[in-house]
Amino acid sequence: MNKNTRFTYLLEKYLNNSCSREEFDEFFELLKNPLYTNYLKESSLSDHLPEEERINDIAKETSDIVFQNILKRAHQKKVSGQRWKPRKILSAAAIFIGLLIGGSLWNQWRNEKNTINSFSDDHVVLEQHDGKQLILDTLKSTKIVSAAGDTIRITQGNLIRYDKNSKISGNNTIRVPYGKTFQVALSDGSIVHLNSGSSLSYPINFSESRERKVELEGEAFFDIAHDVQKPFIVKTNELNVQVLGTKFDINAYQENKDIAVALLEGAVKLYDQQDNNDKYAKVLSPGFVGNYNRANKTIQREEANVENFVAWRFDNLIYRNVKVKDLLTKLERHFNIRIDNEYKAIESKTLNANFGEEPIDEVMKYLSEIYGFKYTITNKEVTIKEK
Repeated sequence: MNKNTRFTYLLEKYLNNSCSREEFDEFFELLKNPLYTNYLKESSLSDHLPEEERINDIAKETSDIVFQNILKRAHQKKVSGQRWKPRKILSAAAIFIGLLIGGSLWNQWRNEKNTINSFSDDHVVLEQHDGKQLILDTLKSTKIVSAAGDTIRITQGNLIRYDKNSKISGNNTIRVPYGKTFQVALSDGSIVHLNSGSSLSYPINFSESRERKVELEGEAFFDIAHDVQKPFIVKTNELNVQVLGTKFDINAYQENKDIAVALLEGAVKLYDQQDNNDKYAKVLSPGFVGNYNRANKTIQREEANVENFVAWRFDNLIYRNVKVKDLLTKLERHFNIRIDNEYKAIESKTLNANFGEEPIDEVMKYLSEIYGFKYTITNKEVTIKEK
């Protein structure tokens, strides 16, 4: 059996989820060799798929992106020591095939059984109201018209802008992976800047409702267009934030004990979703932060340097009195890496730190000098150990 035949054999077993432990390790070792990377890239994806999964007529540019994504994700799973079932690979590849290279950038699946139900961990994904999905951060400045007639404008792969005259109803959702940020210009003119590891669900237009309501997971900065007739409401899992026109940041990552709302301009009202009468609502003034405690359902206000809360928009990381354990989680999200901390004694320590555009190795070097630990960086994984 020649080497290419052996690689093909292992690839097919991997896609069928029938690798032994030894075959699994052998397959990933071969993937490190550029010869096999090129072989995988040049071979036909459909030749290795079950009949019902085959996808035909993949443009070369799209095919290249697909294979790069498979390789990247496969190496990431090797680092974490987990087996990745084949359908996850197929879903990751299938997302890219939704882009038609040349002419219109809009393309529908050949039949309904190919509808995508997941999204790539490495790309900003738009989940549209009709169930279709679109990769956003790989697109250049362009105008896209969906099958339903919805007009979307993409600016250099980091901003999506909706047509103010759109009459299409329904909600879209944007999901931003670790290591990236993205902006959404809503149909009312409001701008939402999403931080890494965040998602936003929003109506395509607000014409049919008395209020402008969106749902946030993670963190986002909002610059809301003023409309006294239609208050703007941001829903998180527990807390609602209501505004008319203002600029503010919401940090509602699930690992946080509190949901923090930092107000730069205007005024916002914070209230628990279960507080129907707004009995315990709090109103913030510019320069104040509202902290909603998830455990006891209370809201506390305090004056703060709110610019620190939105520094992430400019790739600056500013932390004040943050525990090392929480800092490592934030670094994982910002750099799209995994940090395995085996030196548990430092997790409860607190620090103040400012990071600009420093790469992760410089950040880890700085922290190691403070806390006296050693670390290694391999691919996208950082391991911290006691000296």
